[in-house]
Amino acid sequence: MNRLRMILATGLLTLPTSLLAEDLLQVTHYALEQDPTLEISRLGVAVKQQQYRQANALLLPSITTAASYDYMDNSPLTDENRAESYSLSVTQKIYHRDQIKKSEQAQVSREESELALQLTYQQLLLRVARAYFNQLASEDTLQLAEQEMNAVSEQLKRIKGRYDAGVSALTDVQEAQARFDLINATLVSARAGVENSREALFEIINRELSPLQPLAKSVPLTPPQPADVNQWVAQALGHNLTLQQLHKQKVAASLAIESARSGYYPSVDLIGKLSHSENSNTLYGPGAEGYSVGIQAALPLYSGGGTRARVSEAILLQQQVDMALVQQQRSMVKTVRSSYLAVNTAIELVKAQIQVLSSAQTAFNATQAGVEVGTRTTVDLLDAQKELYSAHRDMSLSKYDLLLARLTLKESTGMLELEDVERVNQLLH
Repeated sequence: MNRLRMILATGLLTLPTSLLAEDLLQVTHYALEQDPTLEISRLGVAVKQQQYRQANALLLPSITTAASYDYMDNSPLTDENRAESYSLSVTQKIYHRDQIKKSEQAQVSREESELALQLTYQQLLLRVARAYFNQLASEDTLQLAEQEMNAVSEQLKRIKGRYDAGVSALTDVQEAQARFDLINATLVSARAGVENSREALFEIINRELSPLQPLAKSVPLTPPQPADVNQWVAQALGHNLTLQQLHKQKVAASLAIESARSGYYPSVDLIGKLSHSENSNTLYGPGAEGYSVGIQAALPLYSGGGTRARVSEAILLQQQVDMALVQQQRSMVKTVRSSYLAVNTAIELVKAQIQVLSSAQTAFNATQAGVEVGTRTTVDLLDAQKELYSAHRDMSLSKYDLLLARLTLKESTGMLELEDVERVNQLLH
């Protein structure tokens, strides 16, 4: 019995920490360097930048040069002739409404891609934190399962000894053996959980890690600031990145309508040309040089109804974006309110788990004393022991849930930064 007390009393929740243990901030930096999702978003911004340059290039002057060389031999009618000609053409678009609008669309699309990159960045910070704490939680579960296995094993040995001495019933041995087998199955599942969580973290950072820094025994239980959920909603309306992306899409949809309506507008170009030609045989005509400068205008008269159809399509697409914006605003408000509630709920849950753990420890101690004096059974002790380990496990998980809830609230408003991760990292030891 003294050995059982020692097993329960020594380091029930203390995880071994290596001097080389890596913390949340280090793992986050690894992810920022290695995560393919973030790199895809970076490349997306680069693609949109090149598309903007292409659209803008259509509004700039275009210069074209051409040259030709012809050899002609019509003998015996005439002598041979070598003809050379050169030309240089310059075209400047004076008014092309469709291309102006497409350039503006490309600019808005580029800005939207930058918002998408910011969103991917914030989502990555949250994903890393979730994977990190999932790893710690699985390691906690495994260690607690191992400790419970040791405690139950000690109980089983003690009960078997009492049974051999004739002071315990066979049912006590069977109960202890059943509990031992159940914990053994839990241990197998816990080991698989550690491996799965490690693989999930490896997928993000693409490297093996030394042991992770564990969480301190206590976490701040302060409510989110500001304390008014409506202020969080107001912040989200101005900073939520998905909402900002939809606003950009709405602007782009309006520009698409204007671009489609450009089919009703004229286009005007300034065109200049220099030319030079010469013949080696004057019978083919003298050489010539010339230049011309002019303005060319075109007005579409009829396109088979295609322009009207394109305008109608663009209007419908804008209406789709408007509805998506309304839906996202409603969804965002719900998400922020739920995230705010989750933080407060997690705080209360941690407080409750502290009391549950204290009560479970008291109940175990009382049951253990009752077994020694014969007023409680071994089954009662096994049940109390199980409740104690479950309380430790739930206590650990509730702390991780609280920290993740705080980060999720910041992410839902579009204001999650690396500094928030640094503040959480300070709670590790």
